[in-house]
Amino acid sequence: MKIKKIITLVIIIIISLLLMPNEVEANNFNDRISLAEIIPGIYIQSINPSENRNWGTPAQFIRRVSDNQFVYCIQIGIPINSSLMYNWTIANQWTYIDYLTEEQWERITLLAYYGYGFGNHNDPKWYAITQVLIQRTVAGSQGWTINFTNGLWGNVITPFEEEIAQLERLVSNHSIKPSFINENLLLKSGQTITLTDHNNVINNFTIGSNENLTVNRNENDLIITPKTSGRTSLELKKESTRFDMPPILYFVPGSQDVISVGNFNLVSARLNINVEDYGRLKITKYGQKVKITDGSFQYQETLLANVKFNIYANEDIYFNERLVNAKGTLVETIITDENGQAIFDSLYLGKYYLKEVETNDNHVLNNEVIYFEINEDNRSIKIEVHNEHKRGILEFLKTDIDNEPIPNTLISIYTTAGELIFNGMTNENGKIIIDDLFIGNFYIIEIAAADGFILDSDKTPFKITYHGEVVRISMINERVAIPDAGLDTINFNYLVGIILTFKGCLVAVYAKKD
Repeated sequence: MKIKKIITLVIIIIISLLLMPNEVEANNFNDRISLAEIIPGIYIQSINPSENRNWGTPAQFIRRVSDNQFVYCIQIGIPINSSLMYNWTIANQWTYIDYLTEEQWERITLLAYYGYGFGNHNDPKWYAITQVLIQRTVAGSQGWTINFTNGLWGNVITPFEEEIAQLERLVSNHSIKPSFINENLLLKSGQTITLTDHNNVINNFTIGSNENLTVNRNENDLIITPKTSGRTSLELKKESTRFDMPPILYFVPGSQDVISVGNFNLVSARLNINVEDYGRLKITKYGQKVKITDGSFQYQETLLANVKFNIYANEDIYFNERLVNAKGTLVETIITDENGQAIFDSLYLGKYYLKEVETNDNHVLNNEVIYFEINEDNRSIKIEVHNEHKRGILEFLKTDIDNEPIPNTLISIYTTAGELIFNGMTNENGKIIIDDLFIGNFYIIEIAAADGFILDSDKTPFKITYHGEVVRISMINERVAIPDAGLDTINFNYLVGIILTFKGCLVAVYAKKD
């Protein structure tokens, strides 16, 4: 196993030598590493409680012996042995150091790139800040905690907060691409489009050349004009030429592993552009949702996801004298997304029709056949399709035991979840009709009986299960029993009285009501 590792190392070193620019001499890479000048006033403490180790040092540069180039430590608690000759590699470096993942290696190389020496980061404090952030990247997996202190073996302090935040931003923003990069553009030949980068990173990228496009950059805008029709793309690259080499990993048994700063890996982005050969269909699908408020319900328009449409050719469609879609052929099936939209941008010029084939469970399938045409004058078609929520009809009838209608009975209707959706009186025919009640499970309860009738407080359940269903509910109320009262009992509910005035006296005449 050891021999195999040595052979692999030799092969990678040979490959690395072959890839090196001619002007870079090999003796810059097989090198010794040494501690160098101390950075005044900055101290670093490394603690590993599980191993009972506490390492305190002043901040100090570490340099290559051959050319005095600074490097960074990527291990903790291991001293530098300046007498050893280091090996090096520039390919798959993290595979040589089992304590780092590829993601950790990428972060370390970016910290090194954007740290000391980048832009105005020329104060030696930036070397100490960069070194601490690099070691913190690996500290957790090795059981270490890295802090600044106010002296050798002093108290932990938190200086350089703004500098650390700035360096973290540079690293985290490194891979951000222009905001428009994921767009698929559909343009006409000669049409000019301006794309604004809302991520504000376009100036970090170089624009690739494309003989089919005219491309200009104006501050944060990219201005594109196609010269020919067809599909093409524009490549944007973020790359560094600041150094001659990528980061170099130096390693040798018995001494601290270190890296030198180098160019970062290429960050590329591609903008796909479809010029004129195809048209685009954009469907926006609207449905309805039920909103229950203040004891009533209403339907509100909403965007509808997961609705399936088929696109068919409505004529024989040719491209470059080749039949691409025969009349009646299914061209494509598309499904609306969470925003109620479905887009297909690869339609050849020609006539088509659209059919909805599946919809949301609570909605009625729209059977309308929609015809449209992609032509030279209109290559982008937008179609809005509306669906109706499934609903039924409730016919409620209130009668007495003789099957006579009872008006003025107050009833309420609730969902089984206890939401009040209707409150109203029976009409002169004893009826309440709701002709747009959404599908679901409900119950009816009588709130107030008509005069002379006994309140029926039982809940009457019902449900509407399919669109257009008519549900008929009848409820019977019994009359209030009338007591047998004589003339000695005065009850104005059952007697008819006539009051006369005669010579200043009141005379009351009563007649017993049958």
